[in-house]
Parts: sequence; C-alpha cells; structure tokens
Amino acid sequence: MTGTKAAVLGVYAEQDDRVNATRDAAEAALTGAKLTHELVTFPGVGHAFFNDTGQRYNAEAAAQAYERVLDWFGRHLA
Repeated sequence: MTGTKAAVLGVYAEQDDRVNATRDAAEAALTGAKLTHELVTFPGVGHAFFNDTGQRYNAEAAAQAYERVLDWFGRHLA
C-alpha cells in the first residue's frame, strides 16, 4: 500500500472464517504502510450481518457497526 493517506476502518464478523483469514495480513499491511486504521470484529455474527435483505442480518450488530462507521467518518473525513 503506497501512495494513500486514507484512514481505514475494517468491519469483520466473528463467524466469517473466509474473510477473517485475511485479517492478520490486512493488519500487517496497514501497519506497515503507517496508515491510521482500526479493525473491528463484531461477536456472534456471520458474513453479511449488515445486509438487511438477507438471512444473516443482525439488526443490533448492524446498528453498532453503523455507529462505528459514522464515528469514523466524523473523525477522519473532516
């Protein structure tokens, strides 16, 4: 990762083994690039927990994730 100054918020689902398999590599790459970042894992939910049209939707976790995103934007998109 070169040439960017973006602040990165990663939202992960605890029960998403496929995506979580890349979490450590993402953390290392972001740290290595010296980018501001935060990787958040939401407990007890699976892939697509934020998708309100799917069976895996979790309203509580989705609301928490949305608040995290809005907070992140408020801090880093000024």
